[in-house]
Amino acid sequence: MRPLHITLFLLLGLACSLSAQLVVDSEWAAFTSMTQANDVVARGDDVWLATGGGALHYDRSTQTYRRFTRLDGLGGNQLLSVTLDEVGDLWVGTAANGLSRMRAGASHFDPPFLEFRDRDILTLQAHNDRLFVGTDRGVSVFLLDKQEVKESYRRLGLISKDAAVHALAIHDELLFVGTSEGLAWASLSQPNLQDPDGWNSVRNLGNVRDLVVNDGTVSAATALGVFTYDPITDQFSLDYNEEVVVGLGRVNGLTLAATSDGNFMRRLGVQIWRRMGAPVINDVRAVSTIDDGSVWLATETG
Repeated sequence: MRPLHITLFLLLGLACSLSAQLVVDSEWAAFTSMTQANDVVARGDDVWLATGGGALHYDRSTQTYRRFTRLDGLGGNQLLSVTLDEVGDLWVGTAANGLSRMRAGASHFDPPFLEFRDRDILTLQAHNDRLFVGTDRGVSVFLLDKQEVKESYRRLGLISKDAAVHALAIHDELLFVGTSEGLAWASLSQPNLQDPDGWNSVRNLGNVRDLVVNDGTVSAATALGVFTYDPITDQFSLDYNEEVVVGLGRVNGLTLAATSDGNFMRRLGVQIWRRMGAPVINDVRAVSTIDDGSVWLATETG
């Protein structure tokens, strides 16, 4: 087997107006380093990639990158998730080696939080003073100011207990959770989310790979396609089903879907999707969008 290489793709030329032709090809630039990309987050000039060999930071202003490993304070090198909180602190989730943080402006990670040392941290979502931690056994709430776990949610409605959580999103104070067998959602204003009855859920969707909030609409990427949430009915409905969708993002104010066939679809309206003219890119693992309109993808190629 050939060695695996990690490619971080920057989608360029997407800041054009919505009136432009959707079939115009977009340029892609690639940066290769480390192994097995799992997640990516971009903000301003900073792009962070979580890989099987540590964290990779790319500085867009200098076009340079730096690698961070256990030697730089990480709890482990097998990283599965990454996010930035409201103050710019970086958080990375490991495979059974805890949760790591690097403060904004620092060049070394703080000692890892070992509350999750026996769990795989698959996804992270920062919200106000909390960090929602999706693991291979449910969701935990980590308090950023106290630096401790407040509580964990292991049974989400009708979803099986301790189902793996692969995606998180928050909109209008509703927490949306994508699991290995479907979707669950609940209001953060509820006093006891540890009660399964406090959650709505839908099963039999297969693994929910990603969630995104765009223009007030919550979308979920599944093996069946894209499901969107209707706040009036408080339910999800199928919006796109032509291909398996593996990742979601935003581009030019539109929801962007990456498919298992390597295509990229833009949502123009309810059940109206159009393929972008971008080159085919397979094995997309994560999508992140910067305010300037550039879209970053983490993919695995071999």
